[in-house]
Amino acid sequence: IAIFAAFLATAFAGYRAPGSSAYYGYSPSYGVPKAAYAVPVAAYAAPKAAYIEPVYKPQPYSFGYNIDDGYGNNNHQNEEGDEYGSKRGSYGYTDAYGIYRKVDYIADDYGFRASISTNEPGTTSADPADVKMVAKEPAAQVHPAPAYHAPTYVAYGGHHGGHHGRFGYKS
Repeated sequence: IAIFAAFLATAFAGYRAPGSSAYYGYSPSYGVPKAAYAVPVAAYAAPKAAYIEPVYKPQPYSFGYNIDDGYGNNNHQNEEGDEYGSKRGSYGYTDAYGIYRKVDYIADDYGFRASISTNEPGTTSADPADVKMVAKEPAAQVHPAPAYHAPTYVAYGGHHGGHHGRFGYKS
């Protein structure tokens, strides 16, 4: 019996019965998956130098023109500026009938001021430049709601009534 038991033990030494909870360990047969692409890295971009327009001190200047067209019409302008940015000048015209307009102006730290001399018909002496202007926000645009007409439904008259126009849908 001992020999027979030894024989059976040898014959079934590597056999594992169904439902056995024997654990032989875990050894993966594959490697850890790797990313198929490289993670994008933002390249450093140095800030671009902004061009700054140089600011120059005002320079004195003067210019002008006087155009006579040979038919009695004249157009002229003269202007001068100083080293402080102030401007002073005049412009105007005279037509062949002797009607003229001349504008003398000054633009400086106190604003723009003009004086107009004319003999144009229909003009009177006035000083309308003494104005207070108040700017306000534009009025909101109000659009009316679109017109909507609900459809009118009537009783369904069956297959033949619907095709022959006695019953059905009206708009």
